[in-house]
Amino acid sequence: TAGKVWEDVPESSIGFTAAEIVQERIGDISDLSNVAPNLQINQAFAASNPVLFIRGVGLDDFNANSASAVAIYQDGVYMNSPAGQLFQFFDVANVEVLRGPQAGRYRNASAGAILVQSQAPTPDFNTYTTITYGNYNLVEAEGAVNIPLVEDRLWARASGKFTIRDGYTKNLCADLPRTNFNVANPSCTYPKSVTIPTFPDDFSIGWDNPIYDPVNNAKNWAGRVQLLWDAPVDTGTMEWLLNVHGGQNLSQAAQYQHRSYVPTGLLLNDPFVPGPDAKGYQDTTGDPFIGEYNNGGLERLDLIGANVHGLWSISDAMEIVSITGFEWHERNTVENTDANPFNLLMIQYYDKAWQLSQELRIDSYWSENLESSIGGFFFMENLDVINRFDDGLRRAPQILLQDYQQQTRSFSFFGEFSWGILEKLTFEGDVRYSHEFKNLSNYSTALTPLGPSEVGFNVGEADGLFNGLSGMASLTYDFNEEMSAYLKYTRGWKPGHFNGGAVYSRTLIEPVRPEKLNSYELGTHLTFFDELLKVQAAVFFYDYEDMQIFALEQDAGSFPLPQLINAKGAEIYGAELGIRLEPIDGLRIRYDVAFLETQYDEFSNKILKQLVNPDDRSDVRVSEVTLNYTGNRLIGSPPWSMSGAVEYTFPIFTPGGRHLGDLTPRFSFSWKDYVFFDPGEGRGQRENLPEGTTEQESYGLVNLSVSWVSPNQIWEVTLWGRNLNNQYYKVQSFDLTEGFNIVLDAYGAPRTFGLTVGAYF
Repeated sequence: TAGKVWEDVPESSIGFTAAEIVQERIGDISDLSNVAPNLQINQAFAASNPVLFIRGVGLDDFNANSASAVAIYQDGVYMNSPAGQLFQFFDVANVEVLRGPQAGRYRNASAGAILVQSQAPTPDFNTYTTITYGNYNLVEAEGAVNIPLVEDRLWARASGKFTIRDGYTKNLCADLPRTNFNVANPSCTYPKSVTIPTFPDDFSIGWDNPIYDPVNNAKNWAGRVQLLWDAPVDTGTMEWLLNVHGGQNLSQAAQYQHRSYVPTGLLLNDPFVPGPDAKGYQDTTGDPFIGEYNNGGLERLDLIGANVHGLWSISDAMEIVSITGFEWHERNTVENTDANPFNLLMIQYYDKAWQLSQELRIDSYWSENLESSIGGFFFMENLDVINRFDDGLRRAPQILLQDYQQQTRSFSFFGEFSWGILEKLTFEGDVRYSHEFKNLSNYSTALTPLGPSEVGFNVGEADGLFNGLSGMASLTYDFNEEMSAYLKYTRGWKPGHFNGGAVYSRTLIEPVRPEKLNSYELGTHLTFFDELLKVQAAVFFYDYEDMQIFALEQDAGSFPLPQLINAKGAEIYGAELGIRLEPIDGLRIRYDVAFLETQYDEFSNKILKQLVNPDDRSDVRVSEVTLNYTGNRLIGSPPWSMSGAVEYTFPIFTPGGRHLGDLTPRFSFSWKDYVFFDPGEGRGQRENLPEGTTEQESYGLVNLSVSWVSPNQIWEVTLWGRNLNNQYYKVQSFDLTEGFNIVLDAYGAPRTFGLTVGAYF
């Protein structure tokens, strides 16, 4: 379950050891985006619900029922809910990003998989503690203790981490009196024509939340306890590993940057130009770390989980592996969605879910040339969601309420085998059959001070039953011990999915069709000079069918909002190169680069909207426009991306020859080409915004660190800096111009630096 070794298997992957994770200050999987080329992770919340793309394949869905095309495995357990995918990233043994569709034992991995493996208990006593202090008053501590409880039989490991950090975004309207959400601040000048609703204060989402300065802070903790038991058996050996873990996020909700645009006409596809939003507000600072926010919000997230791994080595030729996992979370986020000082749009997301999974497989080693693995996988999840939408443009006091439940039941059978056909030629293959049932029960209506409305906006229930095959076949030729090449075909498959954002539409959104991906890949793994130089390279081509994507679609009379639909197809091709070099003792160099070309083959969508003449309510027209994304670049697919690191470890001595320890200066960087956040190639969902509005231009990040390790290897002190060039870059951008005249941007962290002191015993 720890993942495959990148230079020994027929695939393109990139892995990071525990030391590299610490050196790069990778705090969760979202940080991998800047060190793993062809991995794009968009983030809009403080500590939950990332959106992941590998080689341009992914789903830009932040809903609680999001079904990513990138499979996240934490200690061998599939993490379905996006709410918990950023936690448990501490005391890590290794991380691996598998690029390209995966079949066999991997579920929902049409884009690839990310495998996170924690440090397991060991037979010896050991412990470590690290304490970090940095700018923005960052205080972080991580530690673990490993204790042998019964000699040669039972070992325990407890580990944990907490982080507290002030926000890095200035709120100009903090700690000021407000009336009906209007900030009374002489330094904040708003148009006098703005009208403020006079609804009761307590009938608005987050009306009693304080206003913070600064915002975008961090406050979370997580812990884990593991027990490893070497069970006595009559035949072979048996191990059982129990993992109990949990965590909590207590930070404020993420605050976005506000940009506003106004239409130049009344028709649906008329261009938008910069101007005030629907409340008359327009941000004028232009600084991505300064804003005016009338609500601090919160993002409360509680997580609990447990898993049990069993490994029974019956003989040298057969093992039975069992992985049982349970995960639970409860999430409550009050989001200042409009990113302005008025009550234009606020959303409260509440979701609670539990999942149970079981994998059972038999690994057989028939001979030196033949290995196989067969198994089954069962998964079930119950999800309850309540979302509230506070629309400040309402004509009567009401809040939109969405209440839905989704149940998922899935089972799969898989088989994997490797056959050495000839001395240097190996055939590997795997296949997975998946059967998945989903049920969505949705109810959307309006809340008023008198209670829920009797009118339902979207009421209904629907089932989805999905069956499909995924698989892989590859040929690997070993020219010698230093050189191999592989040719691989993979059929990726991901089941259909319900639109968790089905709020306004007058009919229940039917589930989209499963997406299918045919991948063709050619690659090589090379080693030179007694493994001082390692090279991995791959080229690939994807033929994508029924791609699941969020785009505009709605019934006439409702807002055109992003909803889940199928694009007919897409094509993707690219190349990847990874180099690991140790030219002299102590000097280590890493360089990874990726090229990616993507486009929608055939993707068009017709949207309608009713236009009512305010002077004559009987004068109703329908505006219709066909959005044609055919030939456009896919979301989350920068053409070029690269990262690298250089470090050199050398001993330091006094003039008298006394060893004072080892010093390691380290330089690392990452660079990404432009990337789009919607299928309109940066011009919004309706392609009517100025060019580059929902796009992140190419950018680079520079990191430096210097570490000192004491001669006895106990103490370590590291001075580090991240994003030292203080690059401003967006990690997400939303087009909310229809109805609100807003584009929202979420930014990555600015320059950070600090000092970490660690003790290892």
